[in-house]
Amino acid sequence: MALLVLPYVSICAEKAEHLEVLLEPLGKHVRSYYGNQGGGTLPKDTSVAVCTIEKANSLINRLLEEGWRSDRGYLLELLLTKLRYAAGEDMLNQLVAALYQTDFRPVPLEEYIKVGNTIYDKKMDIIRTISKTADLGGKDPDHIVELCNEACSKFLKKFSTNAHNDTGEFVDISSAIDALRRSPAGLDPILEETLPSGVAYHHAGLTVEEREIVETCYRKGLLRVLTATSTLAAGVNLLLGGSFSDNQGLVVILLMELGTDLQPEEVKRICGLLNESCPPLYSCLSEDKNGMTHAILEVVASGIVQTANDINRYVRCTLLNSTKPFQDVVKSAQDSLRWLCHRKFLEWNEDTKLYSTTPLGRAAFGSSLCPEESLVVLDDLSRAREGFVLASDLHLVYLVTPINVDVEPDWELFYERFMQLSALDQLSRRVCLQKEEESMECDPVVLMEGGMGEILLVDQ
Repeated sequence: MALLVLPYVSICAEKAEHLEVLLEPLGKHVRSYYGNQGGGTLPKDTSVAVCTIEKANSLINRLLEEGWRSDRGYLLELLLTKLRYAAGEDMLNQLVAALYQTDFRPVPLEEYIKVGNTIYDKKMDIIRTISKTADLGGKDPDHIVELCNEACSKFLKKFSTNAHNDTGEFVDISSAIDALRRSPAGLDPILEETLPSGVAYHHAGLTVEEREIVETCYRKGLLRVLTATSTLAAGVNLLLGGSFSDNQGLVVILLMELGTDLQPEEVKRICGLLNESCPPLYSCLSEDKNGMTHAILEVVASGIVQTANDINRYVRCTLLNSTKPFQDVVKSAQDSLRWLCHRKFLEWNEDTKLYSTTPLGRAAFGSSLCPEESLVVLDDLSRAREGFVLASDLHLVYLVTPINVDVEPDWELFYERFMQLSALDQLSRRVCLQKEEESMECDPVVLMEGGMGEILLVDQ
């Protein structure tokens, strides 16, 4: 079985569809684990599982719980560390893994900078100057509409020819609109307005069905302009599968609000931005990032780590151990163990010399919440047990709102709605609009004994 982990839902959907076409004649099954697709355990007849990072991490947790021992960047690091720990040194040696690195791109990537009417390349050499042929009444100061019109005019004839010769799923825009109308989410009013003009958008707000229809329209040449987020440009293979000429590359235009005259220091900054290398790789388990609390809780809760030696071996498999001195890794593991035990996620059995999870630890593991978020949810639920407010839906909505969804509200509108609530004082006390942080004394913990790097036990 193969586990294919990809960063975005759009890329997962495209790759799963492609693999199904390839493997179905061979009797192989492709499972999808992204968005609202997939869930539960992995069927035994699965040949390839296509997952997002979050779904892949949860899937590995379930496999480890069942005894299989063979984020975004944070969850990916946890996933890879658990896989390496479970695989063992024999499998790593058997794979004879090697680093493969290439800068080859099947679709050439060209980057340009536009300042005023002039377009520069990465070296700030002038490529061309755009003539002011289109007068849009000051509504297009960067001339992007003019560039789009130029591209549309160039390829419109070829698009139209391909669309008329295509006998596929959508022969015209009207059939695509009908398909969107029949989709579970219904027809988006913006797409209903723009699709007849050959214009559409593509981002995470679309459902899977809507994305597939928009992508199909693009590939068949029914769309002339597609606005998209960086997710689409990062991996969904629309440009290569579209009707562009063979030599057409992927173009990125950086709009710089610098006026018509570039200062020397500004030119230097732009060139540095375009030509600088990738930043150095660092571990998300370091103390200044996420720490190791979530990582250690997961492996203890799944049962693959129980003893001090297990933890010692596990931390050696982390990326942090490859980028930091091992003594720093040991200290990070010590701090995480101390934190988890003090807050009752883990407990140490003096008789068996084993770590185990408490009910709180198992709940945090099952919910895929990090320990810090779990404590916030626990505090809210504990207050709700003291007095659940049923006078309105406010308390219930507050409790079921996902804690890890970061949405910035319209504070003015929020204040207006809040002031209209009934029984405001009672509800505000119950829902805990103002929380007090409780201080906690640290119990003495001894985690080191013997030689350097040997992680020992938490003594509560």
